[in-house]
Amino acid sequence: MRPATPPGCRAQFTVFWDLRQLRPPSRAALKFGVGWMGRPENAADFDESIDAIVLLVTSPLVRLVANWCLKACNPPNPVHVVSGEAEAIEAARGYT
Repeated sequence: MRPATPPGCRAQFTVFWDLRQLRPPSRAALKFGVGWMGRPENAADFDESIDAIVLLVTSPLVRLVANWCLKACNPPNPVHVVSGEAEAIEAARGYT
């Protein structure tokens, strides 16, 4: 991911992940994602452009895994784990 905007003119946004239909990713997909975010130049661009992250989950197991991953990764952006669409919209509105 490379920004399409000129330096100093970055668009800020909230990331919304709908994990209600979550299927486990393949090993290749996990390896690609971890490798991409492991490169400092990619992570910095991504982190600087994000105001917040909202995760919509309905499964208690997915919620447990998501919270564990968040504690392990300690993202620099605020993350909201919610269980409904209205709650997700309300969380995202706090950053617009």
